[in-house]
Amino acid sequence: MAVDVTHANRSQLASLPPGPRIAPLQSFRYFRDPFGYYDEMKARYGDLFTMPTMNGTLIIAMSADHVKDILGRRDLAVGFGFGAIEPVLGRGSLLLSTGDRHRRDRKLLSPTFHGNRMRAYAPLVIECTEHEFKGWVDGREFCVRDAMENISIEVIIRAAFGVQSAERVLAFRTAIREAILEVNPAILFFKFLQRDFWGRGPWSRLKRKLERLDSLIYQQIEQSRNVLAGREDMLSRLLEARDDDGTGLDDKALRDQLVTFLFAGHETTATTLSWAFAEAIRHPAMLKRLRDEIVPLGPSPDPKALAELPYLDAFCLETLRTHPILPEFFRTVATDDCEFAGYPIPRGVSLAGSILMVHRDERVYDDPLRFEPQRFVDHNYSPHEFLTFGGGQRRCIGAAFATQEMKLVLGTILPRVDLDSKIAGPLKTVRRNGTLAPEADVPVRVVRRIDG
Repeated sequence: MAVDVTHANRSQLASLPPGPRIAPLQSFRYFRDPFGYYDEMKARYGDLFTMPTMNGTLIIAMSADHVKDILGRRDLAVGFGFGAIEPVLGRGSLLLSTGDRHRRDRKLLSPTFHGNRMRAYAPLVIECTEHEFKGWVDGREFCVRDAMENISIEVIIRAAFGVQSAERVLAFRTAIREAILEVNPAILFFKFLQRDFWGRGPWSRLKRKLERLDSLIYQQIEQSRNVLAGREDMLSRLLEARDDDGTGLDDKALRDQLVTFLFAGHETTATTLSWAFAEAIRHPAMLKRLRDEIVPLGPSPDPKALAELPYLDAFCLETLRTHPILPEFFRTVATDDCEFAGYPIPRGVSLAGSILMVHRDERVYDDPLRFEPQRFVDHNYSPHEFLTFGGGQRRCIGAAFATQEMKLVLGTILPRVDLDSKIAGPLKTVRRNGTLAPEADVPVRVVRRIDG
């Protein structure tokens, strides 16, 4: 957790890069409009500025070179403000662990997301997509965002939690939706709001919903432990995982990792898919090119062949570049003698790489505000230039799973239906449960089925 600016002495504060003052004002302005806030800060201070917040002091880096420096360091700890989400994810979450614990847990979890495992999950993703797609009615308007949430939540329930029966899937779906509805971004952003208020406040409601979900998760852990043979889900793989001395994950650690998969994978994937459909609808020529690439694979394309299509891959990457789910990544200074970009940085101050600004930097991306998948066909971008999944030792462990799910969902649906929408220009970006999502939820109407 970063130290509050009031806890640093004047000489330390004076040594930091220039920036605005009044922490509550900066937190409010950033929280309301991160794009506009960063644009203004860059115009005033350049590629680096100090931002006082209600959770501590941030040094915001907005150039790929500065980001490369942050990602290459080993003297930085877990990200800024993560203590606020610990009560939700749990102390054992891979997202929150540091040092030897993080390395050990990442080593245990990594095989679950390797290539062979990704191929094992692929048929399930297509099955969940087909199930949702069958409910689309010609001529009826529906919300793409809701449809993508239905797919992503079922994929998590079945692929990650290993739930099989329809009754249990429904129970998990209900518990997850109720918990997510209680996740107010302000609660996660401002730790001081995490108060019970005699059991009546939003924090109390969220805790009650999480307790219900936890009960289902612990039941599922026990059931899965008793029947591991032949199962391909993530929970079963984690139950079998052992480190070098034969130690595995206890039930609490399993719960924390599963909840992390849920909150890091469900909302983010549904949001990104919503952006992808919006861009496909807004760019008919790109949609045609996607269909021309997918259709030759036949009515039931092989998942591996779908995942390897170059333009589909480029379209997904451009969606992730243009619409990153999170505005930045964080690393906290853990030593007393850290220097960054020529500035001495006190222990506890956090360095933040602005994903939004690097992805909109003309020095990295030609005409960065234009949606253009071809850029990813023509060029390979370095890890410090394409930052949607973070980078370095703490890069999102589920990145391959998320991008595969995007390709499989788009590849299953786009060739088979035309979608009519009132979307004319770029959709406004708003905060939704901590992510950056399209404001309009992408309303569309099915007007023609091409196949099936």
